[in-house]
Amino acid sequence: KIPFNNILGEKIFLPKPSKDILKNLNFDLVLEKGDINLLLKAMIRVLEKEAPEIEILNIPEISIEDYIKDAKEELNKRKSITFNKFIFEKKNKGEIKKILEIIYYFLAFLFLCFQNYCSMVQTEEFGDIIIFVKNI
Repeated sequence: KIPFNNILGEKIFLPKPSKDILKNLNFDLVLEKGDINLLLKAMIRVLEKEAPEIEILNIPEISIEDYIKDAKEELNKRKSITFNKFIFEKKNKGEIKKILEIIYYFLAFLFLCFQNYCSMVQTEEFGDIIIFVKNI
């Protein structure tokens, strides 16, 4: 059983009504009494109570430019690195504390690719990404 206050957050699959039940419904009678409007009003009240709360993200003051600069410095030192190793080392040094920072670094490497500074290669689906400096 699903608690009533969680019912909107769950995936609920209702059985398809049989044709006999649908044939016996008198939709004209239902519309005359206004039951559908009452049902809609009740449903709207339930939906309003279950509306998700607004969550404000605290985005750090550091800009993507800082991540690009850091990624570029790392590539200058090594000439090539895998993305997993790069992130693992940053985590061990305590330089990465949130998942959002991993995304920023990935975007930084993408920016460097678009600037034709490096290339990124992934040899298999869900495999590690190899990042290397292009010889310009």
